[in-house]
Amino acid sequence: LGFNFQQSLIKAIIEDKKYGDTIIDVIDSKYFENASFKYIMENVKEYYDGYNKIPEYETIAQKIMAENGANKESGKRHIDTLEAIKGFDQKDIDYVKDTALNFCKQQNLKKELKVVSTIIESGEFESYNKIEIFC
Repeated sequence: LGFNFQQSLIKAIIEDKKYGDTIIDVIDSKYFENASFKYIMENVKEYYDGYNKIPEYETIAQKIMAENGANKESGKRHIDTLEAIKGFDQKDIDYVKDTALNFCKQQNLKKELKVVSTIIESGEFESYNKIEIFC
C-alpha cells in the first residue's frame, strides 16, 4: 500500500481517536515504508503506551523536537512530514481504515501462528498452555 495510503492512515490514527485506539495495539511502525512515517508512528505508539491516549499533532511535534535536539535537520524533516500529513486531503478514508485494520490483524495472526507452530514442532509440552491463549 503506497505513500498516500500510509499518509492517510497516520492522519486517521491521529485525528480519529476512536479509530486510533482500535488500531494502535495491532499496528507496527515496520509496516510503513517511509522513514519519517515509521518514526512518527513509533512516537505515537510510545506516547500511547505512556499516556493511554493518541497524541495531538502538536504533542508529537514537541516530542520529536525534544528527541532530536542536537540533530535539528532530522527533527525538521520529521516535523515537515507531520505537517504534510496534517494538511493531506484524505479521500476514501473508510477504505483506508478498514484495509489497514484488516492488514494489521492479519500480520499479528501470522506472527502468533508462527509461535504456535514452533511450540508444536518442537514438542514443548510444557508450553502447550501458551497455545490455549490463542484458541
